[in-house]
Amino acid sequence: MAMLSIKQFGGIAPKIPARYLSDNNAQTAVNVGSLNTSLQPLQTVGSTVHTLTKVGVPQTIYRFGQDTQSDSLYWFHWTQDVDVARSQIPGDASEWTFYTGDGAPKATYNSIALSGSNYPSVSRPLGLPAPTLAVTASADTFTPDTYPAEVILTEFHLALLNTDNGILISTTSNEEAEYTTVSIADTDEQTVADAINATLSASVTASVEGDTVKIVTVAEGDDAKLFVKYDIDEDDTVTIFDTGYTDQDETPETRVYAYTWVNKESGFEFESAPSAPSNPIEIRTGQTASLSGFASVPGGDYLVTHKRIYRSVTGTYLLVAEISAAENTFTDDVDPEDLGEELLSLTWAEPPATLKGLTNLPNGIMAGFTGRDVYMCDPYHPHAWPVEYINTVDYPVVGLGRMDTTLAVLTTGTPYFIQGSHPDSMAVVKSDIEQACVSKRSIVSMGGVVIYASPDGLIALAPSGSKNLTDAMFTHDQWQTFVPSSIHGYHQDGKYIGFYDTGSAQGGFMYDLQSGQFILHSLYAEAGYTDIQRDELFLAFDDRTVKKWLDGSFLSYTWKSKKFTLPQIMSFACAQLEAETYPVTMKVYADGSLIHTQTVANRNPFRLPAVAGRDWEVQLEGSSEVFSMAVAQSMSEIAGG
Repeated sequence: MAMLSIKQFGGIAPKIPARYLSDNNAQTAVNVGSLNTSLQPLQTVGSTVHTLTKVGVPQTIYRFGQDTQSDSLYWFHWTQDVDVARSQIPGDASEWTFYTGDGAPKATYNSIALSGSNYPSVSRPLGLPAPTLAVTASADTFTPDTYPAEVILTEFHLALLNTDNGILISTTSNEEAEYTTVSIADTDEQTVADAINATLSASVTASVEGDTVKIVTVAEGDDAKLFVKYDIDEDDTVTIFDTGYTDQDETPETRVYAYTWVNKESGFEFESAPSAPSNPIEIRTGQTASLSGFASVPGGDYLVTHKRIYRSVTGTYLLVAEISAAENTFTDDVDPEDLGEELLSLTWAEPPATLKGLTNLPNGIMAGFTGRDVYMCDPYHPHAWPVEYINTVDYPVVGLGRMDTTLAVLTTGTPYFIQGSHPDSMAVVKSDIEQACVSKRSIVSMGGVVIYASPDGLIALAPSGSKNLTDAMFTHDQWQTFVPSSIHGYHQDGKYIGFYDTGSAQGGFMYDLQSGQFILHSLYAEAGYTDIQRDELFLAFDDRTVKKWLDGSFLSYTWKSKKFTLPQIMSFACAQLEAETYPVTMKVYADGSLIHTQTVANRNPFRLPAVAGRDWEVQLEGSSEVFSMAVAQSMSEIAGG
């Protein structure tokens, strides 16, 4: 006795001959909603939740206003392939959002993005160019303070004076001929001071300060000199000497200046790389510098609200001041100890105009690519893309994906992993699988892996081990019937949902990452967006409508079993179908020929025609859940399970 019984219904594997399939796998599985369990119908999409406004077939949709629970608000959309990344700016209350693929990289936020009817309505370039002109610096006119030469005759000195010889004073040199003798009648302080003033009032002045006499030159500055000499006895002479001075006797400071453009807008701050350095100038303590010749602010969609001025201090630029964008001159009177923070944007640059594939990574990093070069922004500065953060791979990059802190780089050749916590110390590692990516839109990051379409199948890329997910299901030629370059994919509930366009036919497929099963479906969408916060997949169609995946009525499925090859020719007498509801159509094939079609109305067994054969197949069609199916040689076999 023999019985064919199926209690789990799986997906297809065309690579495997029909007779070698496992009992639960299928030759055909179209519009099947769950895999390796009961046979359930796939739901179609729901009703229209939004109609896009831009003319043309949508290729990218993105739901902005992610803090708003809504199906219809607010849909960014493009008729080209665009990559969108929400900001990781601390404290961002404006939902700054960045995107590439629509011309040069762009930035937008709520009040400008939603200001028109086609979202995003207004955007800014993602970044600011460096100023094109160096500022002109000049040292302002400055007269430093000057001071006289000064000699103090202490109480000790005064005690050594004698009235016979007096005091000798010179304001030119220590040569004997240059001294003038001041006669004194007494050695007390006031008498000595009066005598000096009476004799040399044109060149020095003397005054009493306590127990001392202070002698000061009338002349000031570096040329002022004062020599005071007196005899102690015939053999010994005391000479006291001093010179005047100027405040600026120290070495002047050599300065150069640079400035940056700044845009302060809606809680976010763009700052450009600095201008070229100014001409050097020498500045002394207390002297100011004037700056002029600032470049005109960049035009177009750029917005500049301020300029920041920096000056070099021992090779490092420190902030001098921030001025409005309209100011075209500046006077620097800032003391060195009052300078601000170091210039951060010295090596910053705008992202290249051809940057694509914008992808968010942890730690405030965004990545993109152009050609074979992978770019990364400075952490938490999405407008700054230093050239020293560029990593170059062997093949042209097709697209990017992410897993944890690892960036997956999909190329026309070998994939790569770029790993690290900061762009200045990233490690580039070749993957363990050599499978090119043939469709950027097929790249989906999900379940800790990055899945994409290759010439040979659907690839799952992961640092812990990569593999061709469909290798056991499709040959190269079978996979090519989907035209892999046309595939675009999305994820929902652990499943990869793909769509393809062969040029003559459009359709889709679903791969269950957990069960490893693959089914086809009859739906086709032009674009999709997975709203993780709401756990919904939204799809856009060529009529510009947006609808939810699996939100409509149940589709009619077709599921055809493997080819059960028996050891000898035999016939089956009856069959039974356990379903949630009825009717379900059941077709029975013997040796490739359809021998019976039954519209099953209930769970009661039904008779089959007396046909013998070795190869038996069963096909189920309907939109009801089926729990099991059995074909037997007798009613007692069915009754016994």
